[in-house]
Amino acid sequence: MQQLLFVLKKPQTVAAIFFVLLIAMLGNIGLQKAIPLRPQSIHQWAQCDRASVALNYALKRTTFFKPMVHECSNGSGISGMELPVVNYGASVLYQLFGYHEAYYRIWVMLIAIAGIVAAYYLACLFLNQWWALAAVLLFIQSPVLLYYMPNFLPDAASLGLSLIAWWLFFKIIGQKSNTLLLWFFLIVSLAGLIKVTALINTITMLLFVVIQNHKRGWRSLLTNNVLCALVVSIIITGAWYIYARWLSVQYHSYYFLMAPHYPTNLADAYKTWLRIKTGMLNEYYTAVLGYILLAGTIALAFNFKKVQRQLLFVTVTLYAGSFLFFMLMLNQFVYHDYYFIALMPAVLFHLMLIANLVQKLNFKMQLGIALIIVVAANYGMNICKKNFASRYNEQSWYYNNAKSKAYFNFETVLRENGIASDEKILSFTDETPNTSLYLMNQRGISLGADTNLWHPYLKAGYKYAVLNDSLLLHSGLQAFLDKRLTYKFGLYLYTLKPQQ
Repeated sequence: MQQLLFVLKKPQTVAAIFFVLLIAMLGNIGLQKAIPLRPQSIHQWAQCDRASVALNYALKRTTFFKPMVHECSNGSGISGMELPVVNYGASVLYQLFGYHEAYYRIWVMLIAIAGIVAAYYLACLFLNQWWALAAVLLFIQSPVLLYYMPNFLPDAASLGLSLIAWWLFFKIIGQKSNTLLLWFFLIVSLAGLIKVTALINTITMLLFVVIQNHKRGWRSLLTNNVLCALVVSIIITGAWYIYARWLSVQYHSYYFLMAPHYPTNLADAYKTWLRIKTGMLNEYYTAVLGYILLAGTIALAFNFKKVQRQLLFVTVTLYAGSFLFFMLMLNQFVYHDYYFIALMPAVLFHLMLIANLVQKLNFKMQLGIALIIVVAANYGMNICKKNFASRYNEQSWYYNNAKSKAYFNFETVLRENGIASDEKILSFTDETPNTSLYLMNQRGISLGADTNLWHPYLKAGYKYAVLNDSLLLHSGLQAFLDKRLTYKFGLYLYTLKPQQ
């Protein structure tokens, strides 16, 4: 028995158990089932926007600093966006192994998993290995995170990089290493460049360094390598987003850049909050984790002298930054569940703060709390599993775009009819910029239900149109249609009459 306890206390043993539990948990939830799938389910349009950038890189239609999508209403498809390193990385995989979207999903998921592993080693800096394991496994039981891990959006990748940056941050403030400092600078910069919300972490780190060193004087601060790295990282991130804004204005394309969207009065803010509470709130975390955080916070308040001060500062500062962002983008949170992912480090540090207090209790109390956590983790995993399956169920409310499956294999039809992927076509009707065009790998114009927007494009000399509804054949579109080339997968392919 003593020999077993000795083995279980070894860091390598706990780390191995963590890795096994992590992979088993992700496999049980079913993340691997999403890997071979094309962009679909909730926020398919946003997935297609990012996947479109990667495919255009792979086809060498553009350069790194001019991201391009399939939708060409601005003439070129070039658009400003976050640093497209995730998209570009996927394009490199396409060029190495052939075009299959599974590589994109795997690429994003691996970055996120690397971040989770880093979160474990970060937690080990403040906790014993078993409580570090518990905190991190509870932390990742977020339905929204698990859905976007094997996905095309950059949010889970940015979170993964942010978690790696936090681990490196606490390593380099405890030891001088130029190699670690360089890695930290690169990773914390990439996290913010991929998702600007990650700057909440960068600013928190900066404040941490300032407060920790302010008594040594400003000269000491100005020569602090970590502080300099953080300041330069923020400057580089800001410079990129200024460039991205300029690129969007220059090419009249605003698909990717976030803009503040908040209620103008308290009454509207409260109504918006109620919509989030009844809609997206349960997508962030289960209610059980909310109760754990609440109970832990009460325990921290009653044992404030025992609270780990570094963890407390980081937790409070991250929550403050997250709250400011949440209020600034409140209206967006009604629909954009993935906005929450960038705010998740606050939850991790909150759990670490609670676990740091728990591990100071006697063995029996720790054992009792551990049993509660095992039950809560099992419940949370089942909730996440059901949520993940529901998001890929065509009958659920998440999956409101089953009609787009018609485009999944339509590229072969276009090529069989001699239409090159660079030939710009018209796609009726698609209210999103890139969903139908990307899924067909076809450059062109997406046109929605507003017929007033059709005529300028119908008269612009385009040769082909794809229609997804037979009713369109009897609309004002009929006068512009020439020859029907084919009907397949519920889609019509027509030539358009030449315009004088």
